[in-house]
Amino acid sequence: MENPYVRPSPIIADRGENIGVAPQNLSYQQLEALGHPKNPLKAIRAHCVGCSNGVISEVNKCHLTDCPLWPMRMGRNPFHAQSKHSQNKDEAPVAFKQSEASETPIEKDLNKHA
Repeated sequence: MENPYVRPSPIIADRGENIGVAPQNLSYQQLEALGHPKNPLKAIRAHCVGCSNGVISEVNKCHLTDCPLWPMRMGRNPFHAQSKHSQNKDEAPVAFKQSEASETPIEKDLNKHA
């Protein structure tokens, strides 16, 4: 079955390779029929779940911080939350601060003597 959203490239250097049509050239009904999430954060989350072979816990554990989608992998925009809740943009939200409870006994001992 031929995909109506894929066509041969008109660019000679592409040597007839297939390319996807530009989404802005599709109607809203055509885009909706494809079934992609309408919300960009949901689309990012869906991509990350696919990248993690469908294992949501792997999305949560993702360590690929060089991926441009990494900050939004949880389906939320952390930049938006920081601007709403923090006067100082350099200050991390409370959830990201290292607390004493997360220190190992050795780290606690070292910090006492520092």
